Amino acid sequence: PGPICPDTLAKQIVKWNVRDLEAVCNGSIRTLAQAGVFGAKVTGIADGTDLETTEHYRGCGQVTRKVRIEAKQGRVHEIEVTVYGWKVLLLIDAATKIPLAVKVGQIQEHETHWTRALVSQARANVAGYARLHKVVFDRGFLDGTDLWWLDQQGLTFVVPAKTNMAVTADARAQA
Repeated sequence: PGPICPDTLAKQIVKWNVRDLEAVCNGSIRTLAQAGVFGAKVTGIADGTDLETTEHYRGCGQVTRKVRIEAKQGRVHEIEVTVYGWKVLLLIDAATKIPLAVKVGQIQEHETHWTRALVSQARANVAGYARLHKVVFDRGFLDGTDLWWLDQQGLTFVVPAKTNMAVTADARAQA
Protein backbone atom coordinates (compact mmCIF):
# COMPACT_ATOMS: atom_id res chain seq x y z
CA PRO A 1 0.00 0.00 0.00
CA GLY A 2 1.01 3.58 -0.69
CA PRO A 3 1.22 6.51 1.70
CA ILE A 4 -1.73 7.25 3.95
CA CYS A 5 -3.62 10.47 3.30
CA PRO A 6 -3.66 12.72 6.43
CA ASP A 7 -7.47 12.93 6.30
CA THR A 8 -7.74 9.14 6.24
CA LEU A 9 -5.28 8.84 9.10
CA ALA A 10 -7.20 11.42 11.16
CA LYS A 11 -10.46 9.52 10.59
CA GLN A 12 -8.79 6.32 11.81
CA ILE A 13 -7.08 7.87 14.83
CA VAL A 14 -10.28 9.32 16.31
CA LYS A 15 -11.71 5.79 16.42
CA TRP A 16 -8.81 4.48 18.51
CA ASN A 17 -9.07 3.71 22.18
CA VAL A 18 -7.46 6.52 24.20
CA ARG A 19 -4.98 4.15 25.88
CA ASP A 20 -3.89 2.80 22.47
CA LEU A 21 -3.34 6.33 21.18
CA GLU A 22 -1.35 7.18 24.32
CA ALA A 23 0.76 4.02 23.81
CA VAL A 24 1.52 4.95 20.19
CA CYS A 25 2.62 8.45 21.24
CA ASN A 26 4.87 7.16 24.02
CA GLY A 27 6.29 4.46 21.73
CA SER A 28 7.19 7.14 19.20
CA ILE A 29 8.90 9.15 21.94
CA ARG A 30 10.97 6.09 22.92
CA THR A 31 12.01 5.69 19.26
CA LEU A 32 13.09 9.34 19.11
CA ALA A 33 15.11 8.90 22.33
CA GLN A 34 16.78 5.81 20.87
CA ALA A 35 17.67 7.82 17.76
CA GLY A 36 19.48 10.38 19.95
CA VAL A 37 17.09 13.29 19.41
CA PHE A 38 17.25 14.37 23.06
CA GLY A 39 20.33 15.60 24.92
CA ALA A 40 21.97 13.54 27.66
CA LYS A 41 20.28 15.64 30.37
CA VAL A 42 16.72 16.70 29.68
CA THR A 43 14.58 19.41 31.25
CA GLY A 44 10.86 18.73 30.98
CA ILE A 45 8.06 21.27 30.95
CA ALA A 46 4.67 20.00 32.14
CA ASP A 47 1.57 21.26 30.38
CA GLY A 48 -2.03 20.18 30.10
CA THR A 49 -4.92 21.16 27.90
CA ASP A 50 -8.56 20.24 27.48
CA LEU A 51 -9.61 18.47 24.31
CA GLU A 52 -13.35 18.98 23.99
CA THR A 53 -15.52 16.39 22.23
CA THR A 54 -19.20 15.61 22.19
CA GLU A 55 -20.91 13.48 24.82
CA HIS A 56 -21.02 10.65 22.24
CA TYR A 57 -17.27 9.97 22.45
CA ARG A 58 -16.95 6.70 24.39
CA GLY A 59 -15.11 7.06 27.71
CA CYS A 60 -14.82 10.84 27.73
CA GLY A 61 -15.49 12.81 30.87
CA GLN A 62 -17.62 15.83 31.56
CA VAL A 63 -17.28 18.95 33.62
CA THR A 64 -19.60 21.87 34.30
CA ARG A 65 -17.96 25.28 34.23
CA LYS A 66 -19.12 28.83 34.76
CA VAL A 67 -18.75 31.03 31.70
CA ARG A 68 -19.05 34.82 31.70
CA ILE A 69 -20.89 36.29 28.74
CA GLU A 70 -21.53 39.92 27.98
CA ALA A 71 -24.99 40.93 26.79
CA LYS A 72 -25.46 43.57 24.09
CA GLN A 73 -26.39 46.13 26.74
CA GLY A 74 -23.02 45.62 28.43
CA ARG A 75 -24.31 43.52 31.32
CA VAL A 76 -22.22 40.50 32.26
CA HIS A 77 -23.97 37.21 32.99
CA GLU A 78 -22.54 34.01 34.33
CA ILE A 79 -23.96 30.75 32.99
CA GLU A 80 -23.05 27.12 33.58
CA VAL A 81 -21.94 25.07 30.59
CA THR A 82 -21.23 21.34 30.52
CA VAL A 83 -18.33 20.30 28.30
CA TYR A 84 -17.25 16.78 27.38
CA GLY A 85 -13.84 15.47 26.48
CA TRP A 86 -10.32 14.66 27.60
CA LYS A 87 -7.45 16.26 29.43
CA VAL A 88 -4.22 15.81 27.47
CA LEU A 89 -1.10 16.09 29.62
CA LEU A 90 2.38 16.46 28.19
CA LEU A 91 5.90 16.65 29.51
CA ILE A 92 7.82 18.51 26.79
CA ASP A 93 11.59 18.68 26.28
CA ALA A 94 12.60 22.30 26.91
CA ALA A 95 15.32 22.20 24.24
CA THR A 96 13.54 20.51 21.31
CA LYS A 97 9.89 21.18 22.27
CA ILE A 98 9.21 17.48 21.51
CA PRO A 99 7.02 15.61 24.01
CA LEU A 100 8.82 13.35 26.48
CA ALA A 101 5.58 11.77 27.70
CA VAL A 102 1.86 11.84 26.94
CA LYS A 103 -0.98 10.97 29.31
CA VAL A 104 -4.70 11.31 28.68
CA GLY A 105 -7.41 11.52 31.34
CA GLN A 106 -11.01 12.59 31.50
CA ILE A 107 -11.62 16.33 31.20
CA GLN A 108 -12.81 16.73 34.81
CA GLU A 109 -9.61 15.27 36.29
CA HIS A 110 -7.18 17.70 37.87
CA GLU A 111 -3.53 17.82 36.78
CA THR A 112 -2.32 16.95 40.30
CA HIS A 113 -3.63 13.42 39.75
CA TRP A 114 -1.20 12.95 36.84
CA THR A 115 2.12 14.44 37.98
CA ARG A 116 3.77 11.19 39.05
CA ALA A 117 2.44 9.18 36.11
CA LEU A 118 3.62 11.81 33.63
CA VAL A 119 7.12 12.07 35.13
CA SER A 120 7.44 8.27 35.43
CA GLN A 121 6.34 7.83 31.81
CA ALA A 122 8.87 10.41 30.60
CA ARG A 123 11.68 8.72 32.52
CA ALA A 124 10.71 5.34 31.05
CA ASN A 125 10.50 6.81 27.54
CA VAL A 126 14.05 8.20 27.59
CA ALA A 127 15.67 5.53 29.82
CA GLY A 128 19.05 4.42 28.51
CA TYR A 129 19.33 7.33 26.08
CA ALA A 130 18.77 10.48 28.14
CA ARG A 131 18.11 11.43 31.75
CA LEU A 132 15.27 13.61 32.95
CA HIS A 133 16.99 15.79 35.55
CA LYS A 134 14.72 18.83 35.91
CA VAL A 135 10.99 19.47 35.56
CA VAL A 136 9.22 22.81 35.27
CA PHE A 137 5.61 22.82 36.46
CA ASP A 138 2.80 25.28 36.78
CA ARG A 139 1.05 25.20 40.11
CA GLY A 140 -1.83 23.15 38.68
CA PHE A 141 0.32 20.02 38.64
CA LEU A 142 1.61 20.07 42.18
CA ASP A 143 0.73 19.41 45.74
CA GLY A 144 3.03 18.89 48.72
CA THR A 145 3.26 15.10 48.42
CA ASP A 146 4.25 15.39 44.76
CA LEU A 147 7.04 17.83 45.62
CA TRP A 148 8.32 15.36 48.21
CA TRP A 149 8.09 12.49 45.68
CA LEU A 150 10.01 14.50 43.04
CA ASP A 151 12.72 15.25 45.60
CA GLN A 152 12.94 11.56 46.54
CA GLN A 153 13.33 10.72 42.83
CA GLY A 154 16.37 13.00 42.67
CA LEU A 155 14.67 15.44 40.33
CA THR A 156 15.12 19.18 40.45
CA PHE A 157 11.81 20.96 40.01
CA VAL A 158 10.85 24.52 39.25
CA VAL A 159 7.49 26.03 40.13
CA PRO A 160 6.87 29.58 38.88
CA ALA A 161 5.72 31.91 41.64
CA LYS A 162 3.42 34.90 41.38
CA THR A 163 4.87 38.33 42.14
CA ASN A 164 2.71 38.79 45.23
CA MET A 165 3.78 35.51 46.90
CA ALA A 166 6.11 35.48 49.92
CA VAL A 167 8.43 33.02 48.19
CA THR A 168 8.99 35.53 45.36
CA ALA A 169 9.96 38.26 47.85
CA ASP A 170 12.32 35.81 49.61
CA ALA A 171 13.96 34.78 46.32
CA ARG A 172 14.47 38.38 45.26
CA ALA A 173 15.96 39.24 48.65
CA GLN A 174 18.47 36.38 48.33
CA ALA A 175 19.34 37.29 44.74
